[in-house]
Amino acid sequence: MPRFAALAQQAWLSVPAVACLAIATFLWNNRRLPEPATAGLAESRLRASIRRMVEWLTEANPETQAGFFFTWQTLTRSQPHRTVIAIAVAAGLTHLLMALATSGMHRLELPSMPLGLFGINIIVLASLIAGFRYAVTVPPELASNWTIRLAWLGDVRGYLAGVKGAAIVALVTVPLLVLLPLHVALFGFAIAVVHSIYGFMVATATLDGLFMGYRQFPFACSYVPIENPKPLWPAGLAAVLLVTYGFADVERFALQTATRTAALGAALAAIVLLVKIIDRAKRRERLPVNFDERPALATQRLGLFERIANHD
Repeated sequence: MPRFAALAQQAWLSVPAVACLAIATFLWNNRRLPEPATAGLAESRLRASIRRMVEWLTEANPETQAGFFFTWQTLTRSQPHRTVIAIAVAAGLTHLLMALATSGMHRLELPSMPLGLFGINIIVLASLIAGFRYAVTVPPELASNWTIRLAWLGDVRGYLAGVKGAAIVALVTVPLLVLLPLHVALFGFAIAVVHSIYGFMVATATLDGLFMGYRQFPFACSYVPIENPKPLWPAGLAAVLLVTYGFADVERFALQTATRTAALGAALAAIVLLVKIIDRAKRRERLPVNFDERPALATQRLGLFERIANHD
């Protein structure tokens, strides 16, 4: 009961905040997008700057640029994909509110800092990356895959690099920048910056790891639902919580000295590099892409007619 009373004192702030966030995301998701012909000229400079930056990051690779901008347009204009990302944001914010409600906005000594505060970045980024991994399996417009088939040269690596690059920008970098003031208030500027860098490296390795076995064309293949999702979601949630709080414990221990901080950063950088090397090695062979994959039949075919015909 004392714990419940302490949490109840935070409800007057968290409940209206969640309600306002839900209303804002609903209005944003159902807004009327401007037509290209009526878009303001003021956006042209911003779009030109973004395009030049992407061209510089992608080394003017047209396939990588196509993957980046197609992903960006899909996540911002497709209602099903915006809904998936909104659910992921809600899942991440749920843990954030719970962590702040239980520990408060007080700056404590690093050894006594609650692990939930260290896990805010990881939970938010893991939720967004998991939602994005699911979103790439949903085509925004199934008929558009014919255009992609005509323009595709048979190598999905460049396009996939652009897709993951858009995810790094929109779903990793932007959330880390949004959460940075909160972490500065909790940890101080120096530790908050290092904590954000750690989160960026963990998110990069997680994104590459989730796409390591993906052999389809993002946003272009037909949607195939998971055959048995009931054991997958509880297992995934348990794994995310175990990894998050385990890493939070390691990070809290490492940030207490400069040597351990540098060692943890070097270890994370090595993990990111190793995952990228493994992913690149696994994608050397070009495998065929099934754009029209169908889910398994709900009933089992016995093939009795074929057996009788072959017997005769």
